[in-house]
Formats: sequence, C-alpha cells, structure tokens
Amino acid sequence: MTDWSEKIAAELRKRRKTKTTDNAISLEEQRIRTEQTPALWKAFKEAVIKNCNDLNATMKENILVCEVTPANEISIRAHIEDRTFFLKAHLNPEWGLLFQSDGPGGNGQSDTQVYQGKLQFSEGGLPLSPDSLAGIMLHTLFE
Repeated sequence: MTDWSEKIAAELRKRRKTKTTDNAISLEEQRIRTEQTPALWKAFKEAVIKNCNDLNATMKENILVCEVTPANEISIRAHIEDRTFFLKAHLNPEWGLLFQSDGPGGNGQSDTQVYQGKLQFSEGGLPLSPDSLAGIMLHTLFE
C-alpha cells in the first residue's frame, strides 16, 4: 500500500465515523422532539390562556377569547375598541411555532431547538420560555 492509499483510506474512515455520529445525534434530537413536544405545547398553551384570562379579569370584559384545538393549534380573537383581530398559532416539532395575526403586529415565529437534552423555544439562537413567547405573540394584537 502506498502513502496515498493510506491517507485516502484514513480520510474515508473519518468521514464514515463522522456521518455515523451525525446520524446518531440527529436520531436523538428527533426522539427528544417527539417526546417533549406535547409538554412544550402544554406549557405554551397554558401561558396563552393565563394571559388571556388575566387581561380579561383586569379589564373586566372579554377582550381576548382563546380556543385550543387538539392538533397543536390555538386561535385567539381579540376585541379591541371597535375592531376584532384574529391570531392563530401552530406548533410543529421540527421547525417551531408559527403564528399568523391580522393585528397591528403581524405574523411571527419562534424556532425550537434541542439544548442539553431539552426541547425549547428559541429566538436568534437564545432560549425563550413558553411564558415569554406567549406574551410576545399576544402583543402582536395590540401593537
């Protein structure tokens, strides 16, 4: 065997090992996303509903009406002055939360990432709690 063949063989072995490691990491991330998405969605949904209820109690009227569907979606109807705005949010475990609003703040999204074995929302690579994200999303109805 020549030096060239030894060098190429070593490079090929290194690539195979890297690919195997990358595949294992990807499978582990997929497992975490599958297992932890329901809990992340539950925490987010509870934060949205709490914020809606708190605003309604503070204003002593139904400003925000929330409706949760089993398919990782939540719809919010906002009655602000003489106008009604709608917001709909959907969680996909692979890419994150997408929300669409016809309110003044428009649409938005938050990624999901696996960090130290935990699935979490993120914005700009920084972790974002379900409570914070709920507030940011609902604020789009009032901007």
